[in-house]
Parts: sequence; structure tokens; C-alpha cells
Amino acid sequence: MTAEQRPRRLAVLVWVSGVVLMLAVGVGGTMAFWSDEATVETGSLAAGRLDVTLNGELAGEGGVLVDTQFQIADLVPGESFARVIAVGNGGTVPLDYTMTGSTSGTLGAALRWTVVPGGSATNAGTVAGGNRAGSCTGGSSTYPSAAISGSATSPTGVIATPRPLAVGASEQVCVIVALDANAASTLQEATATARFVITGIQRGAP
Repeated sequence: MTAEQRPRRLAVLVWVSGVVLMLAVGVGGTMAFWSDEATVETGSLAAGRLDVTLNGELAGEGGVLVDTQFQIADLVPGESFARVIAVGNGGTVPLDYTMTGSTSGTLGAALRWTVVPGGSATNAGTVAGGNRAGSCTGGSSTYPSAAISGSATSPTGVIATPRPLAVGASEQVCVIVALDANAASTLQEATATARFVITGIQRGAP
């Protein structure tokens, strides 16, 4: 080997070594990437409660109220009696309500009913005079003086268009029952009872 060739060879070896070193650094080295995360948690998620009350009673789901004040004895044809039912919203959400009615008993077919949401009840006359008369003041009638169904499974809609009730609100529903002026003599001492069902539905329901 000549003296000229030796330096040349050394230069080649040094260059190759440098390339190997650079490759080693590029393959084996690591870099740190920063990261962070944040979390949001909700508060309590709770359902509301729908609750129809009648005359301030029946808090909670369902129930039957026997209104002992809604009765009259010794009716004669043409007489009537009025009574208010207070429909309330005891729940936590607004609701709309409707009302159906039905009768049972022999006298039921001869009874005529009037329903006036927002009305107040007044009764006048005496048994002795045979002139008792019930009336509703204020409100708007949703069911005029007419008979209602004699079947609880197919009741008559006496408030067919839903009426709104805000939370904590109530509305008086005045109901008049009258014995038809042309009631048959065979109905003397006949009896009947009536059943009204108030159904509350959530606001906006179809």
C-alpha cells in the first residue's frame, strides 16, 4: 500500500462511522409529547311527578274519593242540585286534564248533568217546596244538561278538551244534576250513583 492510498482509506472509514452514529441516534432516540384531560360530571337527573288531587285529597298516584257531600235525597221531577269538585295539580310538573262521567242504578237514565269548569255552585229552594234548584255561576259549560253513559267502561266525555293546570294550581268544576221534568212515575224511590274520572296527562302529550 502506498502512502497516498493510506490517508484516503482512513477518510472513508471515518465517514462511514459517522453515518452509523447518526442512524443509531435517529432510530433509538425518544421525544416527550405533553397531554392533559378534563372531565365534567352532571348534577342529579330526576323525573317529575304527575299528581291529580280532588277536593284537596288523593295526594299520590290514583285513588278514589267518595264525596259524601255530593248527594241529594227525595228528588222530584224538575229539581236539581249543584256541587263543586276542586281539581288540583299536586305534582311537580304542569298537566292538562279531562273528565268523563257515568252512572249506575235505575234512576241514572233520568238524570241530566251539566258540567261547568271554573264555576261556583249555588243551591236554593226546599224539600217542602219541591223547588230545589242548583246552579253554576261563572265558568264555561263543557257539557249541557244531558244524560251521561250508564256504563263505566264506556263513559261520557264531559270535559273533552284538555284544560291546563300549573303546578300547585286548582280549578273548580261545578256539576249540576237534575231529575228530568218528564221522569216516569215508575222511577219513584229509584236510586243511582255517578262516577266521574279526571285524567291528568303531561303537558304537550298528544
